[in-house]
Order: sequence, then structure tokens, then C-alpha cells
Amino acid sequence: MFSIMSMLGWSPKAVGPLVNVIGRVPRQSIEAALAEIGPPSSWPPAKRDKHRKLKQGRSLILRNYTHRDTEMRARMPAVEALVQQVLSLGYGSVPGKIVVACLPPGKEIKPHYDAGGYYKFHNRIHVPLCTAPTCRMQSGTQTFHMEIGNIYLFQNLQVHSAHNGSNVDRLHLILDVLDTRYSAKVYRWTYLLLASNFGFVGSLYRLWAALRVGSRERQLRQGPAR
Repeated sequence: MFSIMSMLGWSPKAVGPLVNVIGRVPRQSIEAALAEIGPPSSWPPAKRDKHRKLKQGRSLILRNYTHRDTEMRARMPAVEALVQQVLSLGYGSVPGKIVVACLPPGKEIKPHYDAGGYYKFHNRIHVPLCTAPTCRMQSGTQTFHMEIGNIYLFQNLQVHSAHNGSNVDRLHLILDVLDTRYSAKVYRWTYLLLASNFGFVGSLYRLWAALRVGSRERQLRQGPAR
């Protein structure tokens, strides 16, 4: 059933440092990708993320959670070149969700962690395309800025948040890759059996996850126990 992994405290995805630089991207590749993406106001309308803490921004979806490409992916060869560079780094060769995420000036993504079976099987990678030093992220007690030109492996199973303190749209290419220990076929079957986000059991799990996040937020505000 859905909660078996959580009950056992087991995660198929390797848990590593909160954030790691795992590669570099040439500036000209980023500029070519930005020319294809265009301003967020020109993006086609998309269904917003249901998570209440993530509704501050917009997303250009190239591939969804179910490993299905949208028509936008084929239209963006420069962005696809970045995707292929990420896939060549050895953290997974099967892409999951691929989005260009926009966090507008002055907006924030409140503390949360990515709950659900999907996230336990995929490694989360960020490629900053447009940002500023005052665009900050926090994971636990660690605050950092993701710089243009770097490729970041990010541990999204921890509580994290983001804030855009600049006057520009923060644009990140966010790519989930299936962990190298699993084939797409194994993932599909295991996900259906253990990690479904649908139905009554999934609703109970999301309620439990929301309460757990609230507890972690309170602990962060209170600081370490003395």
C-alpha cells in the first residue's frame, strides 16, 4: 500500500547533501535557452501546482510527472541540449518532470518538502537560467544562492523554501531524473503499487505530510533544543 515506504522509513532514492554543484553550463547555452523560452507572460496557460505553498510562480511544462512529453519539449532544441547535458552527468538517464519554473520578484515558496512516492525515485536537478544574488533558497538551517552557470543536485526530501528578493523573474530549469538503480518499467510498476498519489490512502498521506511539515517549520523557528 501507499504508506509502506514511509512506515518502514525507506527511501529508494539515495539521500545526500542538501545541495551540490555537479556540473557547469556555458553562458551561450543559457542565452540560447532563454531566447527559446521567452518571457513568462508569453507562456501557454498551465494548470497550477495543487500544493498551496507553490502557487506564487508559473511553470512551463516540457514533461510531466508521468514521464510524458508535452508539445513544448520538441519546440525547444536549446533547452533540450541542456536536458541532455544533465542526463549525461550520471545521476539518471530517464527524465521525469521537466519544467522551467518562474518565481516572480518579491514572491516566495514557503517551507515544504516534496512528499509522495514520485520524489523518492527521482533526483532533483536545478539549472539556473535567470537569477540574482538576492534570490535565496533555504534547506533546513542552510541558506544559499544558486548561481547561473552551475548545475545543482538538490535534496528535495528535506524541508526547503525559496524567496526572490530581486526585481527580475527567477527562472530555473528543473529536471527530475529517475535514480540509476531503477528502470522506467520498474518505476512504473512500483509507483503504481506503493507510491500512488491518488485515492483515499493518498489523501491520508498528504494530510500526514502537511502536519509533519508544520511540525518541522515550528522546530526550525524555535531553533535547536537546549
